Amino acid sequence: MKALLLVLAFSPALFAQNFMDDSQIANGRLWRETPHIAKMMYLIGVGHGLQIALVRAGMDGKCPEKLASIVDAPPGAIIDHYEKEFDKLYNDGENLQINVLMAWSYVDAKLKGNLTRDQLEKMLIGLRRDAAPHVQR
Repeated sequence: MKALLLVLAFSPALFAQNFMDDSQIANGRLWRETPHIAKMMYLIGVGHGLQIALVRAGMDGKCPEKLASIVDAPPGAIIDHYEKEFDKLYNDGENLQINVLMAWSYVDAKLKGNLTRDQLEKMLIGLRRDAAPHVQR
């Protein structure tokens, strides 16, 4: 009986349900369990991906201004700042269901300082609301 419980507790399906949403995108639970170096690599990868998208959008003539505002890091911001803001976001248990892709917009907006505290709070409430139906149960 104990062996069966251990197998069930550590099955990949259960593991994935705790750390991914229904579209298989990592959420705050996975972020909290991820080692520092992996977090840094993820954030660097996101930055590079956005830069590639900006170049391609510019080549295609598709709204590069909008994409440029997403890619531009806040003045003085470094990857460490993004990691710390993700850590702060996911330290609040209410935010654990938000997947990291959705959370990027919040963290980026917070670091850029373009939104008021109330606007950031409304954004966060919206992210929680949008994430809730996608939580795997």
